[in-house]
Amino acid sequence: AYLSEALSVGLERVRRNSKNAAAHRSLVRTYRMQGEHVKANAHLNIAWNLGLRWLEEEPEDPEAAYSLGRTYMLMSRYPQALSQFRRATELDPSADLYRDAYLDLKNHME
Repeated sequence: AYLSEALSVGLERVRRNSKNAAAHRSLVRTYRMQGEHVKANAHLNIAWNLGLRWLEEEPEDPEAAYSLGRTYMLMSRYPQALSQFRRATELDPSADLYRDAYLDLKNHME
């Protein structure tokens, strides 16, 4: 029941805004839990491309760097995720979310 509800919510979020990388990442996790790896990878690819495009269009936006870092986490590309979390932290040093993501991953990688 939980997974079908999560899938419905995720699909609705994507339907409302197909450029919402977070919604695509949510679907990646849901499809992975359901064993639907082809669908998960399709949404992961969409989230990654959206993140790259967002960062290219708004290189000074810390949320863009953080979002791409989250996508890299789902791709198990931890050095790239760490780099994006560091970038987000440098762009907005006062944001605990970015700093915590950076420090948590850095400590995990050591």
